[in-house]
Amino acid sequence: MTEVFIGEILQFGFDWAPVDMAKCDGAEQQISQNQALYSLIGIQFGGDGRSTFALPDLRGRVPVGPGAYGVIQQGQAGGHETVTLTESNIGHSHPLRARDADGDWFIPIDHTGTGTGYVLANVGPNNNDMKPPAYGPATNLKPIAEGCISNAGNTQPHSNMQPYLVINFVIALSGLYPQRN
Repeated sequence: MTEVFIGEILQFGFDWAPVDMAKCDGAEQQISQNQALYSLIGIQFGGDGRSTFALPDLRGRVPVGPGAYGVIQQGQAGGHETVTLTESNIGHSHPLRARDADGDWFIPIDHTGTGTGYVLANVGPNNNDMKPPAYGPATNLKPIAEGCISNAGNTQPHSNMQPYLVINFVIALSGLYPQRN
């Protein structure tokens, strides 16, 4: 193998770090023992900058180059392996099954109006064709029975991972000191 640059990140098919390399697992390093590497990466991945600095942590992460216009910066981490979504994160509906004492039609209600002082008043012929005016004055209101409308979803975490293949990332602790171009 040709000599590597200090701080160069490499990928290997085996699950250990070769001599003079360390896994990219976010481990803290002593500045006094790794001055050359510290001079290159500093504390952009963590550490206190007085006695320690951290290696990049690529466990469960995808490396990404810095973004255009400074949106994402060198050393910035983001994202999550799992996410718990709530109803406010995704489109959802609360279907209401309602019927008048004299009727037997079930109509899902999709309210898109302002809802200010008005209730559903006209559902068109045969109670199944929404036609204007869909809202009328709020008169002769009756309470909705408990249990007619319920929450949707169960807020369980789900995998947020793109298709992946796990590869061992390591960083060179020694080698050639890179010269600026």
